[in-house]
Amino acid sequence: MSKKKNIKDKDKKELKTKPRINQRLIYLIFGIAVVAAFLISQFLPWPAEKKPANKAIRNQDRSSVFDFRKEGEVKFLDVDGELKVEIDVEIADDPGEITLGLMYRDDLDSRQGMLFIFEDEQPRSFWMRNTILPLDMIFADSSGKIVTIHEHTVPYSKESYISTIPAQYVVEVNAGFVNSHNINIGDKIEWRRDNREQKN
Repeated sequence: MSKKKNIKDKDKKELKTKPRINQRLIYLIFGIAVVAAFLISQFLPWPAEKKPANKAIRNQDRSSVFDFRKEGEVKFLDVDGELKVEIDVEIADDPGEITLGLMYRDDLDSRQGMLFIFEDEQPRSFWMRNTILPLDMIFADSSGKIVTIHEHTVPYSKESYISTIPAQYVVEVNAGFVNSHNINIGDKIEWRRDNREQKN
């Protein structure tokens, strides 16, 4: 009787000690994991640190993509046909180029601009979404006669700048251009596309 009792007592002790051993093992593994995580955090950069670098790269790429490309010239003439000023232009004549316009540009020389060419005369409406530079917008009809002028448009504005008369051409230049060169409604524009930029 006493032998059986001793065996039972021994089994009970083993059952009591096993959970304690398992519990200690769990604590040990957890402690090692915490130490390992700490060491990794000291030697590896956090993912968040990569964001500014990626953003800088995107801005750099964007700047290079939107460098000015001379594709033609525009002359501004008074009512008597006398030349007031001539500028180099990029030409936007398809839906994608017209929609993009001068968005994201942070630099434009005083004798540079963009000429928008549409298929026909219609009331035209432009805005300044994603446009960094203040601009002068010059609207002309199919004959090249200037019919509407908007000066010093506001960067990033959602305001619509509308032609008061149907227009087929729009020239965007730096703000102050119209005043500097005395461009008026009734003046005319003449434009030419560079031969190397001629589209089929």
